[in-house]
Amino acid sequence: MEKIGLKRINTMRVLCFLISLALFCSCERNKRPNFKQEITLNGEWRVSSPDTSIEIMGRVPGTIHTDLLNAGIIDDPFYGCNEDSLAWIDHMQWVYEKEIFLEKDFLMLDSVYMLFNGLDTRAKVLVNDEEVLFADNMFRTWEVDVRDYLKAGGNKIRIIFFPVEAYNQQMADTLGYVLPDNRVFTRKAAYHSGWDWGPKFETCGIWRDAMLLGYSGVHIKSANIVTKRIEDNLAQMQLCLNLKSSFRNITELTIIQTVDKDTLFVHNIEVQEGENRNVVDFSITNPELWWCNGLGKPNLYHTMLRIYAGGNTIDSIPISFGVRQVKLVNKPDSIGESFYFELNGKPVFVKGANYIPMDNFIPRINEKKVDNLLSMACDANMNMIRVWGGGVYESNAFYNLCDEKGLMVWQDFMFACALYPVNDGFLRNINKELNDNISRIGWHPCIALWCGNNEVWNGWEDWGWQKAFGYSENDSINVQNDYKKLFKSKIPEVIDSYDLGIDYWPSSPEYGWGHKESFTHGDSHYWGVWWGEEPFSVWKEKTGRFMSEYGFQAFPDKNTLNKVGVDNNGEPLSILESHQKHPRGFTLIEKYMRQEYPVPQKFMDYIYMSQLVQAEGISKAILAHRSSAKCMGSLYWQLNDCWPVVSWSSIDYNNTPKALHYYVKQAFSSVIFALSDTGNGLVGHLISDHLKTHDFEISVDLKSMKGDLLASERIQKKMEYRTSVELKLKKINQALKQFERRDCYVQYKITNEGEQSEGSYLLEIPKRCNLLQPKIDIDCQQESDDVIVRLRSDCYVKSVYLYDKEKDLNMSDNYFNIFPGQTKSIVIKNVEKENLKLQYIHLNQFCNE
Repeated sequence: MEKIGLKRINTMRVLCFLISLALFCSCERNKRPNFKQEITLNGEWRVSSPDTSIEIMGRVPGTIHTDLLNAGIIDDPFYGCNEDSLAWIDHMQWVYEKEIFLEKDFLMLDSVYMLFNGLDTRAKVLVNDEEVLFADNMFRTWEVDVRDYLKAGGNKIRIIFFPVEAYNQQMADTLGYVLPDNRVFTRKAAYHSGWDWGPKFETCGIWRDAMLLGYSGVHIKSANIVTKRIEDNLAQMQLCLNLKSSFRNITELTIIQTVDKDTLFVHNIEVQEGENRNVVDFSITNPELWWCNGLGKPNLYHTMLRIYAGGNTIDSIPISFGVRQVKLVNKPDSIGESFYFELNGKPVFVKGANYIPMDNFIPRINEKKVDNLLSMACDANMNMIRVWGGGVYESNAFYNLCDEKGLMVWQDFMFACALYPVNDGFLRNINKELNDNISRIGWHPCIALWCGNNEVWNGWEDWGWQKAFGYSENDSINVQNDYKKLFKSKIPEVIDSYDLGIDYWPSSPEYGWGHKESFTHGDSHYWGVWWGEEPFSVWKEKTGRFMSEYGFQAFPDKNTLNKVGVDNNGEPLSILESHQKHPRGFTLIEKYMRQEYPVPQKFMDYIYMSQLVQAEGISKAILAHRSSAKCMGSLYWQLNDCWPVVSWSSIDYNNTPKALHYYVKQAFSSVIFALSDTGNGLVGHLISDHLKTHDFEISVDLKSMKGDLLASERIQKKMEYRTSVELKLKKINQALKQFERRDCYVQYKITNEGEQSEGSYLLEIPKRCNLLQPKIDIDCQQESDDVIVRLRSDCYVKSVYLYDKEKDLNMSDNYFNIFPGQTKSIVIKNVEKENLKLQYIHLNQFCNE
C-alpha cells in the first residue's frame, strides 16, 4: 500500500489501514459513482444590520466586532475605554449574506449538507429565502440537509444573528424564580458576558469553518482510535468508525489493517443507508506509550485511513492516536478522599495552570498563537492544562498540539459559576452539544478528565444565592434536582455511551475553600489568599489533595499596556482602571506588596514589583503543594489572558511572560529543593519526579551578600520516583546564630548525573534584607540568530529583570538572581546585537537602607 501523508514522530511505529469496499446495490439512484465534494463557505460575506445603515464586507470565520473593526467602522475594542462605547453592537441584529454558484453535477449527488462548525449564537439560516436551520448553541456543530433548497447557478445564503440579552431576559421572566445570572439561558461562552479578568463583548458571527458537503455512496464522517487497556506489553485498541451512506441496500465493507505490511486483522462490517457507527478491536504488541511532559515522550502513531471501491480510493481521513491509560484515583483513605492521576500505571504529580480562551474574539486565535502558548507551558515544565468551563471547547489544533507536546488536559464542560434552567428543551440541546464535543475531542490521548462544571455546586453551597434571590424551599429543591439531572445523570450518561475510558468529575471543586473537607477530600480551589486576604505563609497549612485553582494578580508588561493607551507613568488612570476588572484588584496588589516588599513610586517599577509579588507568592504555593505528602496536583489560576488586563495570568495577552512564568519554570522542575523556616530553623525538602531512581548531591551554602562563605553542608540522597525527603540543615542553622539574617542568603545547588540546578533563599522578607547596590557587568555576543548575554556582579543580586525599552524580547530566563563570582548566561532569541538596548531593574535597588 502506498503510504501517502504518513509521518514518523520520535521512534513511533506507523499503522496503516485499508478499507476495501464491496458494493451490492440495485436502486437506480445508487448507480452514481462514489463521490464527495466540499465547497467552502469561508471567506467574504456581506454584513448589515436592519437596526443601522451599516453595510460592510466581513470574513468567515469571524465575529461582528472584528468585521466592524476591519471595515473601519469601530476602533480597536481593546484600546482605551472603548469597551463601554461599543456596547451598542451587542444589542443589534446582524445579517450575514453570501451568494454561491453551484454546478448541476454537485446537486446530482445523493446528499448535500450545509455544515457550520460554530454559529455564535442565536441564528436563523436561510437558503434562497427558505429557513433551513435555527441555531441556538455556540458549542454545537450544525449540519442540515439542503439539497432540496439549492439550485444550479446562483444561490443566496442568509444568516440573521439575534442579540442574546433581550432573549435571556425574556426567558428569565418566564422561569418562576430568579437565577444568579441570566446569561445561562443561551448556550454561549460565559466569559463573553464579562468576568473579573475580561471585558463584556457579547459578539456574534460564524466563528468556525463553514462549508457545503455533497456525497454519493459512502463517506467517512469520523474515524478515531482509543486505548482500551494495556497489559503485559500488549495494548488493546479500538477503531471507532463513523460512516454516512446514501446506499439504500446493505453494503459490505471489508476492513484490513496492517502494521509494517503485516496484516493484523480482516474485519467485515455491514453499512446501511444513513449514519453508521462501527467499532473494531485490535492490538499492538510492545507499543510506544504516550507520556506527559517530563515523564517521557508523547509518542503518537500516524496513519491514513482509506475506503476503496473497485481499486479506487473513494474517501480517506488521517488518523493520529496515542497509546496510554490515564485514570483519576478518587477513593477514601486515611486522610479523607484521594484525588490524583495515574498515567500508564504511574501516579503523576500534576503541574500546570488553568487556561481561558486567548482572545475575546476567538477567530483571531490561530494555530501559531496556540502553539506558542502551549510551548511556553511545556517550557515551564507543565504537564497539564485545565480548559476552564466559562470559555469554549477548544479547537482541534489545540488538542492536537497538546497530544504532540505531552500536555494532559483537564476538560471542563461549558458550565461555570451559575445555576442552569434544566428543562426538557435545555437537556435536548445539551445532549447534542455533549455528543458533538465528546466525539470530536474525547479520543485525544491528552484528555485526562471530564469535569462537569466550574464552581456551580460550590456557588450553590457557599455564595449565598438562596438568601440573595429569595429561594423558597420548593425553589431550592427544584434547583438541586436540576443540578442532579444535568451533572449527575445526563453528562455521565453521554460520556459512558462512548466508552472512552476517561473519568468524570461532577464539579470542581468538591468543597469550597471555607469547608475543612476542601483540604482532605477531592480537589480544592483555595482563594483564602487574595479573596480572603490571608498572607502567603498560609499556603503551608492550607494545602488540599489536589489544588485545581489558586492565584494572585499582577500587572502585565508595560509594552502590553502601552498598546491600549496607558503611558509609562500609568496615565490616563481611566484606561488603566478599565483594564482591571476586579473591584479590589489594585488595593489587594498593594496590600500584599506592603507586607513584604517596598512600594515603588515610579509606574515602571511598580509593574516590576507587582510581578515579583505574584511570582514569589505563587511559587511559595507550588513548593508547599509539592512538599506536602497528601497533595498530588497544582494548577494555578491562570495561564493566559483574553485581552490586555491586570490579572492572575503568568503570560499576558501580548504573549509576554510575567515574572511568574520564570518562577514557575523552576518550581515545576522535575527535581526541586524547597527551603522553609519552621520557626525552629531552616528545613529543606528534596523532591523528585524522575521515573527512575537517581543519586543526588545537594550543596547548601550560607553566604554574606558579598558572597563570603559562612557555612556549608553537603548531602547525598538516592531518590526514587515521586519521593519527597526532608533534610535537616544542622550546620546552616548553627551558623545562623552568629550572623544577622538580613545580611545573609542561602545558595543551594543540586547535582544529578552531571546536570546541575541552583537557587537561593532569603532569610528575611525582602524589604528587611540588606541587599547591596551591585556593580553589574554585561557582555553580549552574537551567536547565529541569537544573542548570548553574560552578567556578573560583585554581590548577590535578587530578581534581575532584563528588558529593552523599544521592543519585546524572547528570553530564555528573566527575573533571575546573580551570584557573586558566577556568570549568569541568558539567550535572547532572534535578535541582532546592534539592535539591543538592554536595561535592567533588580530588587536590590529598592531594599537597600
